[in-house]
Amino acid sequence: MNVYFGIIILFILVTSIVFLIIIGYIIYGVVKKYFNKKTANYSIIFYVLAIVYISINLFYKDELSL
Repeated sequence: MNVYFGIIILFILVTSIVFLIIIGYIIYGVVKKYFNKKTANYSIIFYVLAIVYISINLFYKDELSL
């Protein structure tokens, strides 16, 4: 039973990471189409920072709250 649970958790993690990468490529393509490549690179950096910020707030909210 634990093996199947681990496989399900791994599948959810992999699909969520792939989904975030696909969204990143869409954002990069749209920004690159309407602006230049430098702006698209900055948009990807801000996208990654937003994901990190949201994940820190979701997982460590109890430990970081004052």
